[in-house]
Amino acid sequence: MMVLGRGTSLLVFLIVILLQIRSAVGLNFTAGGHEVRCIERERQVLLSFRRGLVDDYGVLSSWGSEQEKRGCCKWRGVQCSKATGRVIELILQDCSLRGKLCPFLFELQSFR
Repeated sequence: MMVLGRGTSLLVFLIVILLQIRSAVGLNFTAGGHEVRCIERERQVLLSFRRGLVDDYGVLSSWGSEQEKRGCCKWRGVQCSKATGRVIELILQDCSLRGKLCPFLFELQSFR
């Protein structure tokens, strides 16, 4: 068993706290230099949700199935967990969207 000195224990504690703060405020760090990518099933759920909306002003033009739009974590209004890549929030107020809420949204496991 390794015994840590008081200074080392404090340093480890501070690192853990900083990681928690970073996660809470959503700072954009990458894991191992790799960008966080959205989960394919969740991308499909968001596309189903979009099909039920009327977007007169093209607010959701960044949402799509084309190759250049596959990273749903970069779509306007979509917030993903930096750690898991799961969709955690949709911020779409003041976007002049209308339509129906898609029941598939319940499949987003980490959605708030």
